[in-house]
Amino acid sequence: MRRWLGDDHPAVDDVVLAASELMTNAIRHSDARPYDLIGVTLSVTEEMVYLEVRDPGSAFSGPHIRQEPAAEDGRGLLIVREISQDWGVREHGRGLGRTVWCAIRSALPLPNRSPDEWTGTALADCSAGADLPEVSG
Repeated sequence: MRRWLGDDHPAVDDVVLAASELMTNAIRHSDARPYDLIGVTLSVTEEMVYLEVRDPGSAFSGPHIRQEPAAEDGRGLLIVREISQDWGVREHGRGLGRTVWCAIRSALPLPNRSPDEWTGTALADCSAGADLPEVSG
């Protein structure tokens, strides 16, 4: 994320945090099997950074914000909701997975970079023992 945005981007810390939370949820709560992939897409405009995490989905539940203040975990989507201007879920149909996305405000105009440098996609291997992608740069 830092490499895509650059350390000088005003939203980089929030985007890294949101990516970490959404990737963690995708890995922990989807029905990913060995060799399933989790995709990450980042798109940037002058006003917003759009982050999407696509996973295999779950037959048991959809993404939701937990309402248990005393819980020691389960705050990922609450954090994403608080740091983003908008967020949501797109279900792609039975067996086709889902995308959880968020939009985070960019406070400053983009530096001089080509449009290709502001959009990227990464895939994570969900097989047992696979290394997770580095979301912090």
